[in-house]
Amino acid sequence: HSIGKTVLIAEDDFISFNMIKRTLTKQGYRVLHAENGVEAVKLSKENEIAVILMDMSMPKLNGLEATRQIKTFNSNIKIIAMTGLAMKDDEARIREAGCDYYLSKPTKPEKILEVLNKFIISAS
Repeated sequence: HSIGKTVLIAEDDFISFNMIKRTLTKQGYRVLHAENGVEAVKLSKENEIAVILMDMSMPKLNGLEATRQIKTFNSNIKIIAMTGLAMKDDEARIREAGCDYYLSKPTKPEKILEVLNKFIISAS
């Protein structure tokens, strides 16, 4: 079910990115990488992406703002927020920005995969 599905990982931390990428590529996902929010918006316009794993605290444009911008031109794309700040008001802000789900960091790759598969299956 995941073969060829593209996942954009918007993450400025290379260690986190590589850990997630390894897990996803083993499952047959195609992985794109954005190092900041501006790049995430650009890649979302240029590629057919199934799901975005969006780090909330990135340089140039944070995850909330990037999510808002992406949802204006692609309301169907699933965006999973990844945040180190898992307070109640953060969850409200994340949902309000248009994220479909959120995971608090650090997140085990298996958990990311489980959530991702749920969104991919429901989207296809």
